[in-house]
Amino acid sequence: LSVAESLALELEQQPLREAIALARAGKRKEALSRFDRGLILLRGAPGTVRARWFSARAFVRLRVRDEAGAHADFVQALAADARTACLGVGDLQDRGRLEPSYFDPCVDRFPEEDSLRVDRGVARFQAGDPAGAESDFRAALLLKPDSKFAAMSLASVLKGRQKAAP
Repeated sequence: LSVAESLALELEQQPLREAIALARAGKRKEALSRFDRGLILLRGAPGTVRARWFSARAFVRLRVRDEAGAHADFVQALAADARTACLGVGDLQDRGRLEPSYFDPCVDRFPEEDSLRVDRGVARFQAGDPAGAESDFRAALLLKPDSKFAAMSLASVLKGRQKAAP
C-alpha cells in the first residue's frame, strides 16, 4: 500500500466502525451524521475506501426508509470503485433490501460473479418477480453449479410456483 492508501485506511476504520455500531444500536440518525462527517474527510481517499463508506451509508439509509438517498449513495459507491461497491460490502440481509435495479450495473460490470445473480434474484423475489428471480438463480447455477444458496433459492421459487398453480 502507498502512504496515502495506508493513511486513508487508518482514517477510515475507527469512524466507520463507530458509524456502523451506532446504526446497529438503532441510532441511525446519529450514524448517518457520522457517515456524513467521515465522507467529507475522505474526499481524496482511494476509491475503495469511499466505496465502502458510501455503501455502508446506503444500507443505513435503507433502514430509515430513505430509498432515494440509498440509491444515490450506491451510485456514488459504484463511481468510486465498482468492485468494492458490488462485491465488497453488505450482508445478504441488507443486500436483499435493495431494489433489483441496483444490481443491474453490478451484473453488467461483473457478469461472471454468481453471487450478484443470487443477490438480484433475492431482490427480485422480494419485489414480487418470481420469474426474474428464477432466471437469476438459474444463471447463478450456470456460473457456479455447486452454489447451495442459488439451488435452495431456485427450489423455493419453483415450489412457490407449484403451490400457485391451479
